[in-house]
Amino acid sequence: MEPGTVGAFPSDLDVEADGTILALAYRKDDPAGTCTELLRFEDGIQMPPVVVPVGCLSNYAKLQIASDGQLFIISSGGPALSFPLGHSADGGASWTWHNIAIEVPEALDTTYIAPTPMEARTSVNAFDADVIRFVFSGTTAEGANALYYSELSLAPWL
Repeated sequence: MEPGTVGAFPSDLDVEADGTILALAYRKDDPAGTCTELLRFEDGIQMPPVVVPVGCLSNYAKLQIASDGQLFIISSGGPALSFPLGHSADGGASWTWHNIAIEVPEALDTTYIAPTPMEARTSVNAFDADVIRFVFSGTTAEGANALYYSELSLAPWL
């Protein structure tokens, strides 16, 4: 990983236990196809970050640091009722990707819109470093809309 320049739009921020600032940045116009980068500000914001390509994700992707320091990214845009979940145990140098199915209660919805990650950090009572929270919506055949809330425990990967 080499220091680089920032040419992207940040979609999420988090801070590791040692004070390293992490930014997930979306590069819509990137011709190389890396699309999303993890920016590691290891020496504060006075120095350029280490730029690590992550993959092509939604610009609504969410970065989360679990209680043990592992990194997770949830993004919208998975097939059908699912979303991509990225997992890195080495500070973002490498990623393992999983397609996570969304389980919904029996409903009359015929179409669903991909999940949108929530920033639970803004509410101290709602934040848990080992749980990712997200919302998504559905539409019935009659055109009525419903909003769903869901949680994903990161325990299987910790």
